[in-house]
Amino acid sequence: MTVAAKRFAYVVGACLACLVAIAAAPAQAHAVVHPSADDIVLGGVVYSASHPETVSYDESSGVLTLEYYDGGGIQVFGQSDVESQLTIDLVGYNQISCTGEPDIDPGIRMTGGKGSIEITSSDRAYLELVANYTYSGIYPNLCGVMVDENLTVSGNADVWVWTASSSSDHVRGSGICCQDGGVIVKDHARLKVWVTLDWSNGCYGIESHSISTPALVATTDDEVSFECTTGHGANTFAVYQPGASVPLGLYGVPYVEVAAVYVATNNGMDGFNFGLPSYSFSATGPNAYVYKLETGWLKVGSKWRYYLGDGEFVTNDFRSDKNKTYYFDADGFMVTGWKKVAGAWYFFSRNGGAMQFGWVKDGGKWYYLSSGGTMATGWQKLGSTWYYFDVNSGAMKTGWQKISGKWYWFESSGAMKTGWLRSGGKWYYLQSSGAMATGWLKVGSTWYYFDSSGAMATGTRTINGKTYRFSSSGAWIA
Repeated sequence: MTVAAKRFAYVVGACLACLVAIAAAPAQAHAVVHPSADDIVLGGVVYSASHPETVSYDESSGVLTLEYYDGGGIQVFGQSDVESQLTIDLVGYNQISCTGEPDIDPGIRMTGGKGSIEITSSDRAYLELVANYTYSGIYPNLCGVMVDENLTVSGNADVWVWTASSSSDHVRGSGICCQDGGVIVKDHARLKVWVTLDWSNGCYGIESHSISTPALVATTDDEVSFECTTGHGANTFAVYQPGASVPLGLYGVPYVEVAAVYVATNNGMDGFNFGLPSYSFSATGPNAYVYKLETGWLKVGSKWRYYLGDGEFVTNDFRSDKNKTYYFDADGFMVTGWKKVAGAWYFFSRNGGAMQFGWVKDGGKWYYLSSGGTMATGWQKLGSTWYYFDVNSGAMKTGWQKISGKWYWFESSGAMKTGWLRSGGKWYYLQSSGAMATGWLKVGSTWYYFDSSGAMATGTRTINGKTYRFSSSGAWIA
């Protein structure tokens, strides 16, 4: 099917859908749907007719996988008044190159309904989209990415969008355009947007026409940057959202770079101060600014990081703050609960993250943490009392425990017992070392006999072929 035929079928289908909707009664709410293989066009060719081996699409999940893709733009036809969702899953390095007329060779475009796109990757993977148009025409709209609703960049995706035009006509260009939504950057994703126009009637990094949805909401722990330049014509905007009062939302993004005359219209408010107290602000050139998280604590989503300045944060290391010690994992998030570091276990408060010392009860069991925070295992003398902690889990032992071939008894407090012990209706004797006595043992001036189970003998017993008598107290009589 040609693209022209595809467009004709799309128009006819939309009209028929409208007639069906009018005839239906009562009207039903539409669920989110995924595009069909007939609705996806890659480099001017409908996916269901032909597609490169580097692309695969699963209609049931709505996931379009790009694996080292190198080709033309992606166009998705939505259904009128139906919420559509397409997920682009990246594997390896992918490149989309577009030239010529933007309507024929778009970068990534999902139009015709209420469409949203999510670009994601489980491992670090890349998408470089270059929309370098030479189209000549008065005031054409050039967009690297265009969606009706939201564009989400998530997971470990690394997305670069470059929209450019060398046309001498006054063009209007955007890196990303969301008609009735915004851009969301989350998880560990990175987004960089460049817009370069020779003659401009409007130059925007992100353009949104929604008055209720922020044009940009970024919670990623990586980088977000915009660079918008024009040789002649109108001013440049990193984010453009006329009529919205809060067009930007940056939450814990460590590094934000903006190169544009304005950050956003913000109901007539321009300027570059995002109003974020945790960010430092510096100019790197004419109309070029960098925002970096300052030092100290910052909550990212529901987790905490400790920033060192210049957008860097503590990773895989301890950090002391206000006489308390914390540990931060490979992603820079504060650890709570148990953590093994360099072969030793530590416990960090589940309510605050501070390293714990001394006695700690967790999961119904007791543990002991040294003055350095390391979990105790094996025999430990605390004060004048001996305790034993499981050599693997570190949990304090109680009751009977066999250690290195000998039996010991530990109180409910964990303290090792010595001397006489009555357990299960029988008497035992625990020597000064704590080990359970067996065989003949003289306690004070009295002899006793303890069988192989450690139980004290009473009455008449035959031991090694000889008969002995013991009192009810266990004392040897004869």
